[in-house]
Amino acid sequence: MRIQSSENSCVARELDPIAEVLQDFRLSGSFYCRSELRAPWGVEISGRFGAGFHFVAEGSCYLRYGGGDPLRLEDGELVVLPRGGSYILSDSPNGEVLPAESLSKEMIGPNAKLLRHGGAGELTILVGGGVRFEDPGLHPLVTLMPDVIHVRRTDCEQDEMLRAMVSAMSAEAHSPRPGGATLMTRLADVLVIQAVRGWLDHAAEGCSCWLTALRDPKIGKALALIHRRPEERWTVNGLAKAVHLSRSVFSARFTELVKTPPMQYLTQWRMHLAARWLREEKLGIREVADRFGYESEPSFSRAFKRYMGMSPGAARRNTTDGDSTV
Repeated sequence: MRIQSSENSCVARELDPIAEVLQDFRLSGSFYCRSELRAPWGVEISGRFGAGFHFVAEGSCYLRYGGGDPLRLEDGELVVLPRGGSYILSDSPNGEVLPAESLSKEMIGPNAKLLRHGGAGELTILVGGGVRFEDPGLHPLVTLMPDVIHVRRTDCEQDEMLRAMVSAMSAEAHSPRPGGATLMTRLADVLVIQAVRGWLDHAAEGCSCWLTALRDPKIGKALALIHRRPEERWTVNGLAKAVHLSRSVFSARFTELVKTPPMQYLTQWRMHLAARWLREEKLGIREVADRFGYESEPSFSRAFKRYMGMSPGAARRNTTDGDSTV
């Protein structure tokens, strides 16, 4: 167990809170589908898998989600649906649709499929699929996202990294090569994260919530320290000192902005990481307990069950499988 030092406390001045939190914001179980669609066409996607994304490599289409107006997607644009759910993609705002599950697809690689569907009209090529935002119920970022994140062509033109990613995905979509499906799944992961980062940079400005805390010069640094070094023996005094606030002022401001007291937030984040280590890295319960300084395995297990609603052993066995989309 590492002990906080005066040298470590200086790190607070160097942290980028948003970058630190995004470092922990992980995708898992992504899959990919290249869709070659000719008008007229319409596909309804169940969204059982989780978050969906769709990149328009050629042509255009409409997204129908919830009760809102159809959203037109142009060539070179990306849409991310963080919470999934049922939605429709089609060549027209109100054309007929078929369930995606009813359409035949060709496997073109691990976790990758090819769909050809529609009539004899204008061609639209979509690069789409699904990802899981890991443990979305435990990461504040997911709960704050809008139902739809729309990355427009103008956004891509203004963002150098987005422009490069979109260009790479477009090139691969138009000229598929061996190994292309694997490459596309990797590109999609990065592109989704870039879309989330773009939303954080622009659309989420002024949000009176956890994002406000993340942007606060002092509390944002404290959150970054918790996310970067959760194994530290943090105390309210230690965190307050690291961000140059008195204990009382720090505790009051943290609780006001985060809506959770500092030590409770720290414990919630530790339990989130513990679940990941147990499930993915197959660490022993005792080893995880030791990392966080618990005196005994039973005391850690009680804390874990209180916050996670299940025992560490059950969390270790808790895995889920993917599904398919367009």
